[in-house]
Amino acid sequence: MAQQLRVLVIPFDKFQFECNMTTSEIALYNELSGADQVYDVYTQALLEAINESSDSLSIYEMDENSLNLIRRQLPRVYKREPISHNGVDIEAYAKSGDLKKLLENMGADYLMVISRYKIMGKIITARGSWSSSAGFINWSIHQVDYEIFNAEGDLVALADRFTIRPRNPRNETYTTQGTLTEDLWIGMLKLGLDIEQKLLKYQKKGKVVYKSKIK
Repeated sequence: MAQQLRVLVIPFDKFQFECNMTTSEIALYNELSGADQVYDVYTQALLEAINESSDSLSIYEMDENSLNLIRRQLPRVYKREPISHNGVDIEAYAKSGDLKKLLENMGADYLMVISRYKIMGKIITARGSWSSSAGFINWSIHQVDYEIFNAEGDLVALADRFTIRPRNPRNETYTTQGTLTEDLWIGMLKLGLDIEQKLLKYQKKGKVVYKSKIK
């Protein structure tokens, strides 16, 4: 039986969502009724994919009020150890015992904080059947930063700019700039595998894991 890795997730908020286009554009491509829905739709797609990526990985979520309360206690910081990355200052929250209590109440072993979701534009060559006078179309890659802590507040795993690549453009999607959540699914599943592998390696080695073997 696979070892269960129970992870409570604090997802990114709208201030940690960076993109080179407007959320109105992303909402239009994904057929959402409003730009404000983009954050929730991307968050749920990401958490769903992580949860389904492995039988051993279980993702736990909190309601919005609880999330906002905890976010206020985890100030965002830029860290240089063990590598440069975006993260949170968890020291005071862990020392107070609140982190351990939170994980116990939620039935989780680890706290994962997604500190940034970034969409970066890229230009790719257009197929002849696609209408593009310049011969190129706008596309994107997506990057996720995260940290994972144990109940004592020790950093056990992290990712700096884990890259999620959308499916290659097709006749029906080449105008969407690589922002359809359905086209990000495989890349999001790989993020879940990255988390699983790092946690298993941490449990074996007892040292923070930041290098990824996922391609």
